[in-house]
Amino acid sequence: MNEQENGESSKSKKIIIGLIVVSVILGIYYFNKPVVIDDKKVDQAKVSDEQPQGENKEEVSEVKPEVVSEEGKEGEEKKDVSAETIIESVEVKTGTVKKDIEQKPVDAMALVNSLISTPVAVVTMEPKKAADKAVDYVNKYIVPQEQKAKVVQVFPEKITFYRFLMDVAGQQYPSYVSIDGKTLLSAKEYDLDKNPNTIDGKEFVNIDNGFQEVKGAEVCKENGKPIVYFFGSKTCPHCEWELPIVQEVAKLFGDKISYHENIDSDKDSAILSKFSPQGGIPTLVIGCKYFKIGSGESTGSAKEKQSLLLLINKVLN
Repeated sequence: MNEQENGESSKSKKIIIGLIVVSVILGIYYFNKPVVIDDKKVDQAKVSDEQPQGENKEEVSEVKPEVVSEEGKEGEEKKDVSAETIIESVEVKTGTVKKDIEQKPVDAMALVNSLISTPVAVVTMEPKKAADKAVDYVNKYIVPQEQKAKVVQVFPEKITFYRFLMDVAGQQYPSYVSIDGKTLLSAKEYDLDKNPNTIDGKEFVNIDNGFQEVKGAEVCKENGKPIVYFFGSKTCPHCEWELPIVQEVAKLFGDKISYHENIDSDKDSAILSKFSPQGGIPTLVIGCKYFKIGSGESTGSAKEKQSLLLLINKVLN
């Protein structure tokens, strides 16, 4: 009786050990870690299925049920599931699955399409907060200090636009059209998180009376004297208004400065392109540190003269 109990206990232990081994192997396979596979056994098993009978071949030993005698009943079959049998079976099946996976490459396009179709969360801002940010940007970088922009009204409706690039006579403009095709927006595009104003990699900011200051710029000189540039045209009424004031101030400084007056001339065109990329006139450049595009008509001749005197004195010091 003790021998029978010991036999059953031994068989139970083998079954438990076998199940533990199977769990470990399947866990490793599930997490895509290498599984030790007896390639020889897998290949031989495949060959044994494919080759006709009568040929010399190595066969995988078939696991047959063990015939035991229990309580005087000889001939009754009872399967003894050993740990070795379970491991061998898992190795063969795992090897077959691995081979099938290797023969089926990943569909790259399907993967890309699934990524594209995945919704992306867009961080939105409250309408009033977004409008305030835009106006602050305009006041800081775009309009003169004396011309303050402000938010008048924020409309609640949300309009979605398609973004596209429009070319007009070789000049490209970022543009937007509403999804219903009724509204077009086309103007200079600004990134509200970046300063759009740079010359030679240096930022410039609005100062007084429409003039801009290039931060960190060195004063350009000719024969040791700061250069003052004026760009205009005889057909430009704003240039005609500005020119006499500039000439008067230039005479006051005399030979302390080098004055370059460019009327309908391409001389010093590199300077004009740098400080007025669109070619807007009149353009004033004082020592390559201060500049202004446009006239001072809105503030008057007295204010314009005062600003010129102040900035030329700064580049002299």
